[in-house]
Amino acid sequence: MKHLYQQLLLFSILILASNINAQQFEPTVESLKQYKCPEWFRDAKFGIYSHWNAQTASKSSRNGWYARDMYVQGSGAYKDHLKNWGHPSEVGYKGVIKAWTADKFNAAEWVKLFKEAGAKYIVTMANHHDNFDMWNSKYQPRWNSMHYGPKTDVCKEIRDETLKAGLHWGATTHLSRSYSWWAVNKDHDLTGHKKGIPYDGNDPEYADLYHKKPSEYYNDYFRKPRSRAELGGTYYELRSPLWSPKEYKENWENRLKDLIDNYHPDFLYFDAAVPFQDDLGQTGLKVISHFYNQNAARHNGINEGVMVFKDIPYHGIFYKGIATEVMERRFSGKIELEPKLTDNSIGPWFHTGISNYKSTKEIIHDLVDVVSKNNNLLLNVPPRADGSFDKEEIDILKGIGKWLSMNGEAIYGTRPWHIFGEDQVRFTTKDSVLYAIMLDKPSGKIIACKDWKKSDIVDIKLLGGGEVNWKLTDAGLQILTNKASKQDAYAFKVECNKPVSLLTCSGATSKLSVKEKNQNEAKKYGMDGLGDNAQTNAVIIDKTLKNKQSWFSKSLEFKGIVVQDDDWHIWGCSPIQDEMGKTHLFVARWPRKTGHQGWKTHSQIAHYVADNPEGPFKFVDIVLEGSGKNTWDKFASHNPTIHKVGKQYALFYIANNGLKEHPSNQKIGLLLSDSLNGPWKKAGKDGLILSPPPDKSYFNYKAGNGVVNPAFLQKDGKFFLYFKSNDTRKDTEWRPKMGLAIADKIEGPYIQQKLPITQNEQVIEDGYAFEFNNKVYLITTDNHGMIEFGGGLIWESEDGFNFGEPKQAFTVLKNYLGGSIPDSAFRTKGEVGDKFERPQVLMINKKPAYIYMPSGTNISGGKGSAGYVLKINE
Repeated sequence: MKHLYQQLLLFSILILASNINAQQFEPTVESLKQYKCPEWFRDAKFGIYSHWNAQTASKSSRNGWYARDMYVQGSGAYKDHLKNWGHPSEVGYKGVIKAWTADKFNAAEWVKLFKEAGAKYIVTMANHHDNFDMWNSKYQPRWNSMHYGPKTDVCKEIRDETLKAGLHWGATTHLSRSYSWWAVNKDHDLTGHKKGIPYDGNDPEYADLYHKKPSEYYNDYFRKPRSRAELGGTYYELRSPLWSPKEYKENWENRLKDLIDNYHPDFLYFDAAVPFQDDLGQTGLKVISHFYNQNAARHNGINEGVMVFKDIPYHGIFYKGIATEVMERRFSGKIELEPKLTDNSIGPWFHTGISNYKSTKEIIHDLVDVVSKNNNLLLNVPPRADGSFDKEEIDILKGIGKWLSMNGEAIYGTRPWHIFGEDQVRFTTKDSVLYAIMLDKPSGKIIACKDWKKSDIVDIKLLGGGEVNWKLTDAGLQILTNKASKQDAYAFKVECNKPVSLLTCSGATSKLSVKEKNQNEAKKYGMDGLGDNAQTNAVIIDKTLKNKQSWFSKSLEFKGIVVQDDDWHIWGCSPIQDEMGKTHLFVARWPRKTGHQGWKTHSQIAHYVADNPEGPFKFVDIVLEGSGKNTWDKFASHNPTIHKVGKQYALFYIANNGLKEHPSNQKIGLLLSDSLNGPWKKAGKDGLILSPPPDKSYFNYKAGNGVVNPAFLQKDGKFFLYFKSNDTRKDTEWRPKMGLAIADKIEGPYIQQKLPITQNEQVIEDGYAFEFNNKVYLITTDNHGMIEFGGGLIWESEDGFNFGEPKQAFTVLKNYLGGSIPDSAFRTKGEVGDKFERPQVLMINKKPAYIYMPSGTNISGGKGSAGYVLKINE
């Protein structure tokens, strides 16, 4: 009995120890940074998958984004659909799905072909942007591969055959952007005899495929139905919605967990960053943690699952270090400390009937280059609609397999050397072996080993056969071959008497830069699957940003943080200089413990001062807080902007009288003082100078956000008060415009103009006005990407009334930091990305000298949002 007790005790201790050592992932960035790329993936190097769904059966070569583009009047896919199927109001994408047959799909043949090509893991496209699942989906029960196309559980069949072949299996999912990407199915023709007839995506019977309309959801913020404008316009519809319904996020989460729980992938791919933008990736983080935990439970408490995602702007939220990064049709220019995945295709993403394939040699060279930099290659090989592969694809795969059968030891299980290569040579290593893989014919090639001794080398062989002669010269190691069989790349095995990590190297980099290589990929195939016009779209975006730069944006020099406090969120730093040259900042701030939305009730205006515009700034006092009484400004003194008017100082601000009516109850007030140090007095009876307009003849009658974001200018003896307010003349409640009110005296009354002074169809806010070189400039934020999402706009006018097309005023924070935010940076909950807001300009000698802007991203690692300053150079 005693012996049995001891055994039970020992067993209990072992169980407890295993539980203690087991990895447990929470849906937080900090917890998910436990992720380490599994060794099996580091060794595998090469995987294959296939883009395959009903789009392949569209009878169109423009099928990469056919499900979307067929609803875009005038596009190639739209024209093909009219010719082959009919008008999308009568025969939509659901008709293509129903007509799709895939009677030649054979999972065993797929896996056999891919394994013979040398793949060490095989991946199934579980779903694409068209909302159709390739498995027996519990949460997409009607539109999946059990009912249409192959009429079988594609994920299960390929998974079973892959595991039977001794390989790892995984899945890609491209679903997260579907809600916005497919919003076009709710449209109609704008011209022609079918003008105005709704496309079939408007039929509520098929909302489980096409999604519900945004108007079927409610906007709590504006207390109105949602609008399509909230998705963020076409640019964001193609990438990731700025907003998506909670119901959609939950469905996405449930479908992914269904896939993870029932099919146990070792590899999971998001065609995005972490979904979704409007919840800071929280839904995506839950799915990633679930994947890691489920995988760890199957591997003795250690996660062996590979999670891959993309660092692409506006495709969700990218949190570095929580998963492996995907480079779509891109190649790294350096050895990566942690493996990345290059995702490329044999040709187009979907089978088009027009081959346009890469050669076997090109793909082998891609693989060698990728592996030399510590990365992995995932190759897309798309089948025909019926599930079969064409002869050219099969021949290419067999060619890759033949080369790997001879040279695989130079690829699988290798690690990078000190350098990835030189010119047309790439290096990989295993312990005391250096593999020098030559991408062109080896004829006396000299490689980077000039510091080696002859005694360092035991032997040199050419994998695949052939005589090898070699010698060490002052320039390096020279390899000569005789009777070498022709190969697409030549792998030389250099056996050494010590680990090659201890042997030095020298040499030049490849003549073809990675930038050129990536541009060549984009030129031929397009980037990020941007439909029929992928190449054109990419060029237009780049060209637009370049051509839209202004004198102002070109003059900016980033200086850094000027105000931060771990106990406070800092916002809206408005600057002014006194007669002594000191710089004063009037700052909106609220306690950090109240959260980012705490500004609505707890914001106050604080006064800071510095000897220099770049700081350091010291807190002086509190200028204004909510009255706390039953007044228009009971809460949240916010959005300050400071100006000198004659001998007085004028401090404009906004406030509200409670959350019940917020934000429609926001109004603009004014404080006046003879000194920047106060005392400050409210203008008129209670400080109120501008309220929402009195009747519906005004563009912002009953605006859901009131009147906010004051900007002030003295011009021609008048006092101009610019403000933001929603345009309510049509269904544009999510498209605030800038308005103007004018007064003869600083205290008012301010008479609002009936029409807005900006003509924008996307969200702008946070105006600041100044006069320079006989022109009026208005700076606003560019919330939804008129030019750049999260950047800024500068509008120019001769008279302060009529403003033309804007240009870029500033870019996002990371672009001033070399393209990335430090890992140690703090991001305020509720803030998406690293955008600036509330720009305020310091004028010195009637010239713009500095611009101050807050951001929810604090690069110092402080715990609250911070105020930044950029110098405006001559």
